[in-house]
Parts: sequence; structure tokens; C-alpha cells
Amino acid sequence: MPSNRRGFLTGGVLAGSAALVAPAMSAPRPPKYLPERSPDALFPETVLNFELKELEQARAAVVEVFPNDPRGVSHPASLGGYGSGFFYAIDNIINAARYTPGLIIITNSHVVAGAETVWVRTFEGQVLEATVQIDDRASDVAILDPHIQTGVSTLKLSKSKPKFGDPIAAIGAPLGYASTVTRGFISNIDVAFRDDDPVDYIQHDAAINHGSSGGPLVDANGEVVSMNTAIPDETSSFAGIGLATPVSHIERALFRFHNGQQTAPSLGLQLQQISPSLGATIGWTNRAGLLVSAVDYSSPAGAVGIKVGDVLAEADGTRFNSLRDLGKLLLDKLPGQKLKGLKVHRLSSGKLQKEAHFIKQLTIGEQKIQTKVSAKERPSRSERSLPHGLIVEKQADKTSIVTTVAKSSAAELGGIVPGDTVEMFAMHHGPTNDDIERLWSEATAEALPVLMRRGNDRPLFVTLPRKSTSDESSHQGNSTDEISAAY
Repeated sequence: MPSNRRGFLTGGVLAGSAALVAPAMSAPRPPKYLPERSPDALFPETVLNFELKELEQARAAVVEVFPNDPRGVSHPASLGGYGSGFFYAIDNIINAARYTPGLIIITNSHVVAGAETVWVRTFEGQVLEATVQIDDRASDVAILDPHIQTGVSTLKLSKSKPKFGDPIAAIGAPLGYASTVTRGFISNIDVAFRDDDPVDYIQHDAAINHGSSGGPLVDANGEVVSMNTAIPDETSSFAGIGLATPVSHIERALFRFHNGQQTAPSLGLQLQQISPSLGATIGWTNRAGLLVSAVDYSSPAGAVGIKVGDVLAEADGTRFNSLRDLGKLLLDKLPGQKLKGLKVHRLSSGKLQKEAHFIKQLTIGEQKIQTKVSAKERPSRSERSLPHGLIVEKQADKTSIVTTVAKSSAAELGGIVPGDTVEMFAMHHGPTNDDIERLWSEATAEALPVLMRRGNDRPLFVTLPRKSTSDESSHQGNSTDEISAAY
């Protein structure tokens, strides 16, 4: 039968082949051992151009950072957050004669999260309470005082700027695994992360995860070339892209520490980028420029007459295409220095003027520390209904509290909820319900701008669509699309 013949033939071929390659039966041969090697050969002193001795020393200088005492806790996630940091010797600071030689810890600002004290655990397992001395949120760098003078390893900051292709190692506590070392290469330099972030990051491919923030990125000599800070927002875990803060930003924080500066430069403004939908409501078609949503009138900006609704176009010859541009400009400034040649566009009849108003100079102030206060009790809702779906109650401070937002209304599509404060409606301050109704009925634009505030959050411009308000997809300018920051 054909099938039997095929099976046999196949089997025969296999059998014949096996006979050709099978060794003759004999006593087992002794295994071939590798030539004898010394322990140094089995455990080489270098791994990917790294001296193991240097890596061990660097690893011993890295700490875990916690918001609360970690003793007796099985995993740091239960403490509400955790990160990394590293010891640095004060006597490494140039002209540090005003300080007794001792130790500090360098980490990220977002690791300490505004706290005055945090807890750290050293490589040897010692738990210390540390005081936050510098919290530079613009650069995302914090300096801690662990209240010890000696007894731990320290790291040095590299004097060489990292280059593409340089081998590096990341050290920290990713996902709570302390003293973890991963290796890789510099993938890119001067990388932008977000529109409101002024830092030019170092990009690398050494694996980092949540908990790595504040840990050092070291070179082959075991010196710090940058500090691990972030992974892209699109990923919840490492995906081959790590972002690290350059040494220059750490040095800036050390300079402030040395000079006793506890504050960062500030203009006294809340600014936001102008989205296309928001720009259309205020007559601003130029994507460049930053919209003023709040002013501290006792600040330098208030002193030179900058007002809510103004648009800052440029200063010091720098055009503001995003919040990042202004942030980068302020990074290298100190309180008391000047911003020159401010170009400002002003409101007129609810629309921005195309002709610029020039301010010769503005003296930079100090950033104020914001304190938390309890939110106002929300007033009861009104039964009144208006076309835009928004009901407010005028307050003594000339603002208006939202009491009602109708379902599927323009106000709801704009992201407004009961309890929000309306500071401006269609660029008019402190509107009453009659003002809102009049401005809404007189408007010819497809959407109107509203300056609102939620609780103790910073004020933000949002847009209320006047056309096709029943179709949420037609409105692209709700509050979640706007990017805002304080300067």
C-alpha cells in the first residue's frame, strides 16, 4: 500500500541516517572541562566598561526615600510613596567654608512631594529622619539634611557632560527593590518631556521604574552624570526610555543651598498655553504667547501692570511658544535680576489687541510657598435655568460661585461643576447671572472663555461652546486640554 511504503521508506531513511551518525558502543568518555581559571577570570573586574569596584562604591552611596518611617513595613508602597537618592559630601561644594563638613542627600523634588521632613534608609539598612533644605520644583531637585556627618559612602558629580553612546548605570529602588543596578547607554541628550517642564533631560535605556526617581545615573568612573527622574507618561513601567535630570540642575540647587536661598525666582503669575479653541474665543490666532489667568498684584508682575487676560508674547528676546520657553528663561535667573523687553498684548472690548504693549523691564521676585486652606463650603443649588446651563451666586470678594450646572449644557461640556468659582465670563470680571445671560445672548462667537477656579487650585481659562452644545464631540476645549503653571 502506498501509505505503508511511504512510512517504511521514511523510517528506513531515518534508521539509515541514525546508523551513520550513531557512535559505536564503548565506555563513556570523560567530560571535557574548561581550562582552569583563576577566580578573577571567572568574575571579571569589568562589566560593559564598568569597574565593579566603582559600581559597588556608587551603590553603597544610594538611599531609599520615604514619606514615613519604613521600619516594620513589608513593602514601601504601603507608605504612600517612595523614591531614591544619594549621599553627597558638603565639602565638595566650592567655597563651602560656611558649612561644617558633613553630608547631604540629593533627590527629586517630586519624591519629597512638598514635605518638610522625610525618612531615608541607607545601603547598610540604617533608617534616618532627614530635613528638606532645598525643594526646587522647577528643576525637580531637592536637598536633604540627614543630620549625620560621616560613616557612609558618597558620590561625586561628573565634570564631563554625557555624550550619545556613553555607557551608564542606573542605581536606585525601582518598584521598592533597593540597591538595584541596571546598565545601558545614553540614547539622546537635551530631550524635552512636557510643555510645562523647562528641563532638557538626558535620555538613556538603562531600566528604571517607579521608585527609581532621585537615584543616580553614573558613568564608568562611578560619578553622577544625571539623576533619574521620569519615564514617559504613555507607559506605566519601563519601556526602553528613561529620562534623567542633568548635573547642571543639581549644581544650581547646590548653589542655592550654599547661599542659603530657600526660594526660586517668581513673577507672581499663573499662565497657560493657548489652545486653538481657547484662542478662537479671545481672538488670538497666533499659537505663540501665554495667557495670564491669575496675578498676585503685590508681585513684580502686578507692579508693572500685568493683568488677567493679558498675553505674554516674549521677554529677553525669547518668544514664548510654550510654558517651557518661559521656564527655561527663569531657570538661569535669580531673584532681583531683570527681565527686559516684555511684549504684552492687552484686552480691549473682550478681544486681544494685535498691537503689543511693551514693558521695559520687570524685576524678578521670589516664589511664595503656598499654604493649604480648607475649601469653601459649596452653596445650595438654584432652581433657575439658563441657556448655557450655568447658575452662579455673587460673593463679597466680587467672584461668583457656581451653584448649578445643567446636564449636557455648555457649562458641563466646558468642565465646570457646582462649587467652582467663576472669576471672568467672556473676559468680564465677577459676572452676575444677568451679566452671564447678557454676554451669552450678545455673543456671536462659537464659544466663550471662562476663567474658573476649583477649590484651592490655580485659576484656569476654559471654553464654553455656544454651538452644538448637545454634541460633546464638537467641543475640544474643556479644562483637561489646557496646560497651566505658576511663574
